[in-house]
Amino acid sequence: MKLAVGVMGSASGVFPNATREALRALGSAIAERNCALITGACPGLSFEAVLGARARAGLVIESRLLSRCTSTLKSTVRRPTASTC
Repeated sequence: MKLAVGVMGSASGVFPNATREALRALGSAIAERNCALITGACPGLSFEAVLGARARAGLVIESRLLSRCTSTLKSTVRRPTASTC
């Protein structure tokens, strides 16, 4: 079973580029360590981590149950299968 790491954060606002880069590096590091990234399926800070994980072909699980966000980023969801869990 993969270790899961949750990244949660603000879904709106203006974030400095250094913050975005740090979150992408975090997502990348999670994927490189073969862990699953779990977020609340919203744009914003956690989505930057999603971009980093996806750049490394990492497993990303976005759950609207973890968030009050009404929109979902369906294009980023990778559903786990028996071979990836």
